[in-house]
Amino acid sequence: MGYVYFTEEQKERANTVDLKDFLERQGERLLRSGPEWRMSSDHSITIRGNRWYDHGSGGKGGVAIDFVIYYYGKSFPDAVSMLLGGEQEETYRQSKKQEEVPRGPFTLPAVNENMRRVFAYLLKSWMLDYEVVSAFAEKKLIYESLESSRDGSRQYHNAIFVGYDPEGKARHAHKKGIYTVGKSSEVYVFEAPIDLLSYISLNKAGWKNHSYVSLCLDHDEAGMEAAVRIQEKLTEAGYLDTELYLSHWKDWNEDLKAAHGMVAVPAEEKPPPELVEEKMLQMA
Repeated sequence: MGYVYFTEEQKERANTVDLKDFLERQGERLLRSGPEWRMSSDHSITIRGNRWYDHGSGGKGGVAIDFVIYYYGKSFPDAVSMLLGGEQEETYRQSKKQEEVPRGPFTLPAVNENMRRVFAYLLKSWMLDYEVVSAFAEKKLIYESLESSRDGSRQYHNAIFVGYDPEGKARHAHKKGIYTVGKSSEVYVFEAPIDLLSYISLNKAGWKNHSYVSLCLDHDEAGMEAAVRIQEKLTEAGYLDTELYLSHWKDWNEDLKAAHGMVAVPAEEKPPPELVEEKMLQMA
């Protein structure tokens, strides 16, 4: 393909295309994930406006042109042309420009005087083990918050999952925390904090000796591919002994529910081992 000239205005317009609108017109199905959208065909990728992030790639992300180059394997000129509508001359919705709001220092929500509501929620609704939840609470990895509405008329109690840096300073909270509670060489990776706690509740033998990480992985082909990419990164970093454990049901909490005689959501069909092997060869 010969050299294609795009004006700065054209490149800016391509880069600010709303990726949800763009992907839906390509036939992609998107799933709501909080303030973001997750691709049905690849659950590790989330989008918001014209920005995207691949949670299974070790940090890849950016804006619309970067996405088309990354996901569709296009050259820069082809990516710009595709986002501008190409030969079909489609006009994609533009992402709303969001004003940059200066961020203050990270602070955790206020701590409630007790954890009665959180314990009841985690033990009764999620069937987690009391000893496991207590151990995480003692290390302040889980606590109950007490937060007021903006007008001060109501108070809210939430379960807060906290991630700390090596110096013990809280750096982030809620579903994407990294929990380092053990001293062995074993690290377990899960879809979410509830799945992490569910797995431990099912496998309590020596659990305090291990470390546990919460990531966004689903029990389907996309989740398996993301797991393989994580394995590859760990191998490159020198961690050669990695294994993939699959829950019998949809996730580890569904396994825990089934163990208590409750109705559990079945897993999607598991990708065959050769798929995982093929993906690993492709990335070698």
